[in-house]
Amino acid sequence: MSSHPFIATPSGKQGELMLPLARVRRLIKTEEDVKMVSSEASFLITKSTELFLELLSQRAAAIMDSEDRTQLTYNDVATSVDENDPLEFLRDIVPMKVSGAEVLSSMKRPGDE
Repeated sequence: MSSHPFIATPSGKQGELMLPLARVRRLIKTEEDVKMVSSEASFLITKSTELFLELLSQRAAAIMDSEDRTQLTYNDVATSVDENDPLEFLRDIVPMKVSGAEVLSSMKRPGDE
């Protein structure tokens, strides 16, 4: 009996993945330290990416639905990132929009006028 955990592998069927496996594989290889990528690793990273995007879009769509809209906006995505701790790692990448007036007012010091 192998001591390795079970790892799902691609069956080779078309339609299992929504993202193009070859493109994800190419993206993985852009990392300097990565010379080769096994087909299993490529498949798992691609599937994980799809599941992550599904989660993010579902949470953003829930915000859109709660506001009775049919168009998903940047603010929906940013709000879902801001309000969900598992997505905290994206907060620097997907910040909440701030107006120029808000930035300027936050920069004013007491006594400046």
